[in-house]
Amino acid sequence: MFIITIFIFFLVAADASVLSDAEWTAAINRKLCENGTHSDPVAADFFACYDEEITPGGGQFVRCQLEVFGVLINTEENVDSVCAQGDKFPQYSDCIILGLIGIGVNPAVAVHLLNVCQGAVLDVPEPPPRLISTK
Repeated sequence: MFIITIFIFFLVAADASVLSDAEWTAAINRKLCENGTHSDPVAADFFACYDEEITPGGGQFVRCQLEVFGVLINTEENVDSVCAQGDKFPQYSDCIILGLIGIGVNPAVAVHLLNVCQGAVLDVPEPPPRLISTK
């Protein structure tokens, strides 16, 4: 299922920015899961990025957090719980991408806007775009 979702994601937005956003998301997740980086105020600011005014389809991310992890990523305790369930990140990704497509939201746009917000919260800058070789 994860492979199918990644394939759909690349069909929806097949360009170098998708690769860059995937790397940025991974960097944000790594930083979030580091010890001492996700106090309750930081977790609340991180979670605020799922607001529909900031991230189109933000409610889908929230629904998938509850469905996959059983908690929202909105407190230090809940972030610890989610980070301890790292094996479920592919399932979470599947849920988000398929859900966004199902409600007519472009996953590439939603993920990028979420990364802008959450990257700012955690001070994780956007990586430089990489060119995809056609050779």
